[in-house]
Amino acid sequence: MKIWDEYLETKSVEDDFLQWLLIRKSKIVFKVFFIVSLFCLWIYLMPSLTRWVIFFKVMIVVAVLFFAADKIIDIRKKGRGN
Repeated sequence: MKIWDEYLETKSVEDDFLQWLLIRKSKIVFKVFFIVSLFCLWIYLMPSLTRWVIFFKVMIVVAVLFFAADKIIDIRKKGRGN
């Protein structure tokens, strides 16, 4: 788990793993590829309102799951600290 150890050594206080991986660790080629992929997904989904609604519903569910996982991790860390 070399990349995880590097993350723990070089992260700042507010960084999470995905943010650190996408912004700090990735090369410019991967960043451009990622942005172009998101843009192509947007262009593909843009014409259909139904797809937009489904896309935003899925994004809300994903955001809620990430928020819940973050809170669960915080609770577990506080529980271990006692």
